[in-house]
Amino acid sequence: MKIAAIIAEYNPLHEGHVYQMEQTRQRTGADFVVTILSGDFVQRGLPAVEEKFVRVKKALKAGSDLVLELPLPYALSSAEGFAYGGVSLAEQLHCVDYLSFGLEDEKSLGAMKELAREMNLQDLNVGNANAGKSDAACSLHEDTDLLTGYETDSHSFHDIIKNKVKEGFSYPTSVAQAAAAVFPEMETELLTKKGNSNTLLALEYLRTLDRLSSSIAPVAVSRVGTSYIETATALRAKLQSTEPVDSPLLFPSDFSGLLHYKLLGLSYEDLLQYREMTPQCAHKIMNTLSEYKDYEQFANLLWSKDTTYSRVCRQLLYILLDIKKDTWDVHAQVPYARILGFRKSASPLLHQMKESSSIPLISKLADAPKVLPECAQSLLNLEVRASQIFDSVRYHKCGERLPGEYQKQIVISF
Repeated sequence: MKIAAIIAEYNPLHEGHVYQMEQTRQRTGADFVVTILSGDFVQRGLPAVEEKFVRVKKALKAGSDLVLELPLPYALSSAEGFAYGGVSLAEQLHCVDYLSFGLEDEKSLGAMKELAREMNLQDLNVGNANAGKSDAACSLHEDTDLLTGYETDSHSFHDIIKNKVKEGFSYPTSVAQAAAAVFPEMETELLTKKGNSNTLLALEYLRTLDRLSSSIAPVAVSRVGTSYIETATALRAKLQSTEPVDSPLLFPSDFSGLLHYKLLGLSYEDLLQYREMTPQCAHKIMNTLSEYKDYEQFANLLWSKDTTYSRVCRQLLYILLDIKKDTWDVHAQVPYARILGFRKSASPLLHQMKESSSIPLISKLADAPKVLPECAQSLLNLEVRASQIFDSVRYHKCGERLPGEYQKQIVISF
């Protein structure tokens, strides 16, 4: 039995995603395709356009055999945490043979693997040189303030990223320029091509596979036509501009009032407790809160040259969902696999996973306390609460009340 995994958001699912599933099955000969899917909130610091079980149904119809949930802190993380969450979940199933992801040019996979390996080796060298210092300061993060706690050679990968960000370059561009400077013999120009944010995510998948010494083989599928991200962004914009009054679709503006209420009750010291929050951003929130109009307008007020717009949105979403710096470490492996849906024909896959997985498989939330340690249960509770917030906003927008998170049924497709 061959099994391939895809880490995805499907926000919303479109033809490029269907193409990837088809190509994955064709190229690997996989008997089953597992999708590891973000829940009701996604990596760009936004609510999903459609609630997760709607997206699960579409994923199964499009070709996925099984859909697992990527826990909230990983789903909302920068590329490194997002990739680590998805790959570590797949790795702990101990039955996944392939990890499929999109690249602008699949021919660059070999160079990307070499770059990922070299970056990990440099991380290791930095870690050895800084033994006894914070582990968080010795790995690559979008949170570049974490990289300032140690001394390195001025030409190191991490130092170049810091300097480029300070010069006003975006984080993805800074990573690309650092890679080109430190590894001039490699084809790092691929990181600066159109769609490089997706390429950087692919790079993080490869870095995680290497760090975990995983036997899962990476499979790159070239993007065709417009890039996935542009297609998804265009679809969301079209849906937002044309949605009917009674539409069950959600957008950031629907969370504006709730976010404003939460911000009004926080002090500067409170803000600093939230994940990815910096003193600069906390000061800016306090100084511009009187100008607040809505979610996206306020994110644009906070956006500056030394960060990405997605990071600003994530910071706001962490506040809304009460995700603090000590809530969950996204450098820890995912402690469970929650099943959101599957095809009836995937029973051999489920049986294999139950036999091989080193983490509990959760099909009923009510049964989770029986098999999860307290820390893992707290992570699941965080997911449940976030979905309750999502469902509440959805209800107040369109009047359609969904079953509670504990009453929602796994999607079974025939």
